[in-house]
Amino acid sequence: MALRDELFALRDATAQSYAHAEALKSQWSEIEKAQASYYQVSDPFTYLRIMLISRRNSDHLSCTFD
Repeated sequence: MALRDELFALRDATAQSYAHAEALKSQWSEIEKAQASYYQVSDPFTYLRIMLISRRNSDHLSCTFD
């Protein structure tokens, strides 16, 4: 009986943590949807431009200065 109040407090804290985690989980799916729509490329020229910039940056980073 001495631990009863402490156990109830821990159970309540666990329930609150679980509810908070569930809320964050639902927000995460909304963030993933927004991110997918942001990175969606609508025309091929935009995609080509992204690829060229990426390649140029990659080439720049791979240069060695001896």
